[in-house]
Order: sequence, then structure tokens, then C-alpha cells
Amino acid sequence: MNTNRKTTVITRSNSEKKFGGQPSALNETEPPTLRQVIQYSYFLQNTNPKLKDYDISKIIAKDVMKIWNSVNPRLPLHDEYYVVKIVDRMCFKKAKEINRKYLSAIQVQNMEEKLEKLFDISACTCKLPIRPCDDKAVKCCKENCNTKHIICSCPPSKKVLVVFCLLLNYFP
Repeated sequence: MNTNRKTTVITRSNSEKKFGGQPSALNETEPPTLRQVIQYSYFLQNTNPKLKDYDISKIIAKDVMKIWNSVNPRLPLHDEYYVVKIVDRMCFKKAKEINRKYLSAIQVQNMEEKLEKLFDISACTCKLPIRPCDDKAVKCCKENCNTKHIICSCPPSKKVLVVFCLLLNYFP
């Protein structure tokens, strides 16, 4: 019998698998997915244990808005207050409820389906429909244009200002 065996105590935080994955910092070069935002919330909780959830939500909101602004500074974003509320609801309340097993299997599955989707804070809420150049909603200046255009039908304060055009070769 070997008595030199090292034993470790497995605590609840060590043995549980966290919803969304393990703590991780945000990638600052591209907009994050919901999974990355949840992982960043775990990261901030571990590195700043004295901060309250709402304060961490503010940090995450500012960082995510900074990333989105660096990707496209002309893209209209929701205001900071609204982004903080989304982060607080999605990252803290939902993730904690899942980690504590308070939600039903269907609610957990619904959240898992959202994990790989972009954490979208754009104020534009339309579906960005694709229209041919001769559509009356498209205001194309090119003569004999053979491209399909993506148009934003949001109100002016939320409208995507950049005109998006896709060549027929790239988008069937």
C-alpha cells in the first residue's frame, strides 16, 4: 500500500464546468460572441473578486463598445446604459442561473444555441434586406449597375450609414 499518494480536495468551483467555458480575456481585434463575453465575465470575476456584478457589467460594456467602435466607427451602437443591461442579464443572471441549475433544459438549450452568435450591440435592428439595383429603395449612382445592394430600413438615428454593395459573383 502506497502512503505517499498526494490527495487534493475538489471544491465545487474546481469540479463544476462553467456555462460558456472557462475564464478568458477578450480578443480586441474582432467583435465578440456571447460565449466570449461570458468567458470575459468569469475572467473579470476571478481577477477582481471585490467588484460587484454590475460594475463588471460596466467594464464589459465599455470594452465591447470600444471593440465595435474600432471595427467600424460609423456603425450606430446602442447607448452604454442599454449595453450594460444586456451584459448584466445575459452574462450574469442567465449564466449564473444555468451554473446553479435553476433553468430548465429547454432554457439552457436556447442559451447554448446563442453562444456562438455575435454579441450584437448595433442599434440597427432591420434584417438588412438585399435588393437589386433597380429597386426604388436603392439609391445607386452607377449607370448600368449589376450589383445587389444591402439597404438599411432603420430610422435615421439607428441607420447604418455605410452603403453595402455585393457583387453578384460573391452573393448568389
